[in-house]
Amino acid sequence: MSSGRLSASYARAARAFEAGDLGLAESICGQLLKRNNRDVDAMQLRGAIALARQAYEEARSYYQKCLSLRPREPLFHLQAGKVDALQGRFEAAVRRFDTAIGLKPGDPQAAEWKAKVLEWAGDYDRARSVLAAFVTAGNETTSMAGVQAKLDMHAGRYAEAVAMTRRHLDRSDLSGPDRHRIAHIAGRAHEKLGEFDDAFRAHTEANRAVARPFDADAYVKSTDRLTDSYSQPQLTDLPRATRRGKGLAFIAGMPRSGTTLIEQIIDAHPEACGVGEEVGIQEIAGRLQVELDSYDPYPECVGDLREADIKRLAERYLAGLPQRARKSRLIVNKHLENYRHLGLIALLFPAARIIHCRRDPLDTCLSCYMSDILPTAHPWISDLADIGLAYRQYERLMDYWGRVLDLQMLEVRYEAVIQEPQGWTRRLLEFCGLDFDERCLEFHRSGRAVLTLSYDQVRQPIYRSSVGRHKQYENHLAPLRKALGGHERDAPTIAG
Repeated sequence: MSSGRLSASYARAARAFEAGDLGLAESICGQLLKRNNRDVDAMQLRGAIALARQAYEEARSYYQKCLSLRPREPLFHLQAGKVDALQGRFEAAVRRFDTAIGLKPGDPQAAEWKAKVLEWAGDYDRARSVLAAFVTAGNETTSMAGVQAKLDMHAGRYAEAVAMTRRHLDRSDLSGPDRHRIAHIAGRAHEKLGEFDDAFRAHTEANRAVARPFDADAYVKSTDRLTDSYSQPQLTDLPRATRRGKGLAFIAGMPRSGTTLIEQIIDAHPEACGVGEEVGIQEIAGRLQVELDSYDPYPECVGDLREADIKRLAERYLAGLPQRARKSRLIVNKHLENYRHLGLIALLFPAARIIHCRRDPLDTCLSCYMSDILPTAHPWISDLADIGLAYRQYERLMDYWGRVLDLQMLEVRYEAVIQEPQGWTRRLLEFCGLDFDERCLEFHRSGRAVLTLSYDQVRQPIYRSSVGRHKQYENHLAPLRKALGGHERDAPTIAG
């Protein structure tokens, strides 16, 4: 193949990647690397594809190969630093970004990522110093502005945070994802100032910037398909793994229902390890039709599962867990889609423990609306009525699993944990088969890197300010209340 055709192939792969067609991009890069295993452009794109799929070790491998061929290429140090950051190796990431900046002084991308990671790590002074020159000159990127606004909020300078976000929100050329991120930060700053109508408007601006069509009927039918595919007769006939998964726990619940808090409490135990939103179960579900060469898509294809398939898939999930986790007595997974996959989990790991997190429905749904979650995986997240419908389907599904699955399940109310942290910590650990350990009450001191949306909250002791948050936004909640259909009355209470 001529160099011109090779360049055209790479350009096609890059376009596919930008369009989100990771499969096509990966296929083209694979062909290029078969022809030349030192094609560093194809190699770095394969790394970017792996990074997009959260296959961090694979991404790390590709970027290390890139650096072995071009050790002074700042882009490769930047990308390798992103992998370190997203795996919680913050100081290693900062060293990578420093190298990139040394090779390309003033590089805004490397500076932006360095500041972001320092803010994640709670090193606010260092983060502020990275951004100072850009902010003073007024040429900070929108991502830098978001980090700077967060730093202002950490320092209690909420008005300054609003001003910084507004400097960018007033731009007409802002991309949808950038507007989404920074408008949500503006909303949180307005809330801290007690400007609740302004806060709601900012969160609405954020959601409208990235909203995508949501097919409510199709979403309801997707729940129907799960309950039909995992019907009681079907479950009776389906095989179960012989390696039962006694040392596994899965946290299930809606986004923003306290799942990160519960995982952090358990992870603080010396014999437990939280793996965050580990995607292994979701990947198994997503690939199951191809894996089984089935005519039916998931979940209908579960009827084609055989004992050998169950064993292979269970072993694959376990092998994909981080090495540090495999040495622990208990491994905790808190992926946001776990509640939709409890049927599959019951087949793969029948002895797994399920911790079901519940929170006041209005607080949960409003917090979803005001979160940074993109609608890519949760297309209902940008509209209050859609969120209410999704909440009803979650409730319906969890009620169904509770009736048909033979899994150990503990329901945990967020508000109850807030009110009685010691009692609920003891109960959680007992359910998980762990002895009580005082360190679980001091989870915020564990030093663990948390990369979910709640990363800042879990660096603090338990606090009550998030309970009853919806009361500040009553004027805006009519669509949500209607969609919940009265289910908000099921909300637990907490003593003052």
